[in-house]
Amino acid sequence: MKKSKLKKGSKKAKLEELVHERIEILYNISSQETIKGNINYARELNELIFRISLKNKVKIPLNIKRSICKNCHVTLVPGITSSVRIKSQGKMHYLTIRCVKCGYIKRIPFKKVH
Repeated sequence: MKKSKLKKGSKKAKLEELVHERIEILYNISSQETIKGNINYARELNELIFRISLKNKVKIPLNIKRSICKNCHVTLVPGITSSVRIKSQGKMHYLTIRCVKCGYIKRIPFKKVH
């Protein structure tokens, strides 16, 4: 979890920590439900994650944000709800994640390690 810039004892820091815990709990349940095949319930949980973060003005952790489809809010699990490819264009390399449900393509740039 990312460290907050706020003071440890402040009310905002406690709220932010609580919201991050709630987001992680909801995400874990969502990914388990996606693996079980209950995709609609997982989608509702992911929408709830976005609503909680917007209401409390807290950023969603990057690892969670990258594993939720921006278009249809499905948890992206490789082989079940997404396909993952590595593509390169010249010197740039991308991790391409395609949502199987809606077709949305998410590209994440990375540096290739030799």
